[in-house]
Amino acid sequence: MDLRIQREDYAVLVRLLRAWRDWTRVMLQSASGLDEDTLYNYEKGNTKPGRAKLEKIAQAVQVPLFVIDYFLLPAIVAVRTWSSAGEAATAICQRLAIRLQGIARRSVEIPCEPGPAADERKRTSWSPAGLEEARFLWKRLEDLDDEDRRHLVERCDEYHHPGLAVLLCHQSAEAASDTADQARSLAQLARRVAELAPGDEPSKMSLMGYGLLFDSNTVRVSGRLKEARGQFTEGLAGWEAGDRCPGLIAEWRVLDLEASLLRDEKSFDAALARLEKALAMAPEEAGRILSKKSAVLEHMGEGEQAIEVLREADRHADRHRQPRLFFGIRFNLATSLCLLDRFEEAAGMLPEIQALVAGLRLELHGLRVRWLKGRVLAGLRRLEEAAAALEEVRQYFTKHRAVWHCSQVTLELATVRLRLGETAEVKWLARQLVWVFEAQGIHQEALAALALFREAAEHELATAEFAEKIVRYLRKAQSDPELRFTE
Repeated sequence: MDLRIQREDYAVLVRLLRAWRDWTRVMLQSASGLDEDTLYNYEKGNTKPGRAKLEKIAQAVQVPLFVIDYFLLPAIVAVRTWSSAGEAATAICQRLAIRLQGIARRSVEIPCEPGPAADERKRTSWSPAGLEEARFLWKRLEDLDDEDRRHLVERCDEYHHPGLAVLLCHQSAEAASDTADQARSLAQLARRVAELAPGDEPSKMSLMGYGLLFDSNTVRVSGRLKEARGQFTEGLAGWEAGDRCPGLIAEWRVLDLEASLLRDEKSFDAALARLEKALAMAPEEAGRILSKKSAVLEHMGEGEQAIEVLREADRHADRHRQPRLFFGIRFNLATSLCLLDRFEEAAGMLPEIQALVAGLRLELHGLRVRWLKGRVLAGLRRLEEAAAALEEVRQYFTKHRAVWHCSQVTLELATVRLRLGETAEVKWLARQLVWVFEAQGIHQEALAALALFREAAEHELATAEFAEKIVRYLRKAQSDPELRFTE
């Protein structure tokens, strides 16, 4: 059952609002200032009105936005979702209609009781209870696009909530492993909420510093380590200068973020020390922290030890309470097994990993699972199947201009093609990398390695072993701009 708001729900809403006033589309156009083609596309479900446009329509028909948000849209979604479920659905919708009528009647007949005083609201929003309030606010923002989220935050005081700033930071960290742009957008929205949140200076300083730490994390993920370190240092100074928002912000998360940056900077001992300290502070987060520790060990070349730590992390992760973490641990474990050529073990994990990612509905994670499948098939020498899986992944990353991922999967696919003896196909693949040399975001040392492969492929001198060596180099070079490829 999909309870998220779809374009078709907005189409019904706009038609309903126009009918509310018994207006033609031309009349709504005149009152709202929107052109007729725009309104036509909204009503046909071709496009979705942004928050600012929806506000214009609501003002034109004199329907408050809270009525749309809390009454009309939920009812429209409910009717759509349950319309195909038969008599039981009809009964549900009837009960919903009765409930909405009752709420509407009481809102007119019963005077509103005064809410908590401003000082009390301010106090609770900076306490652990603030995170519970923030989860409700996030639910209302979650399915909106970036523009609509920013519009609500700027226009509505209720979103100027410190707990929401913290929660947006955590959502940014979750998104960083799937969509870098979305992670950056969430981190920057968190910083804006922190700026707007009411509070005393020490609390505000720490909250704004906390937001900058998570923003720096999105820069780190993109490989811009020097810039990330500068932002992190500035954010940490702000965080430490304030009161650190006790009860609202868990300090172990700061250590966790710094460990990731230190790992990419190759300060491995310092990264492990931060994680050990974080684990002592938050043993209940052992699954997440140990997963980070395994990544540090992987970067150190301690593959067997990394696998052991992942197995320990797996014992601490709750499949139902932490589905993304549980998936991530299983996925990383299978990936680590592949790096040690333990393809049979990784293959045994694939069915469960595929089932887990299907439940998460995350596009890039799903693609990475298909990439993992291609690697496993290649390792098992099921070369034709491996080539099909890797080609699908290559096309996606080419379309989305993801330079690092596209370069890596292209080399992996070339390795498979070379094992199949398809040198002409490998030459064609090498030529498909031309755009990478013109793109931003990949450093000169990596480009030099790719140029060597392209030249070898062009002269039909490339071997599977040579391509594999460049793949291993690219995995390390993404977070190390100074690492040189040696033949």
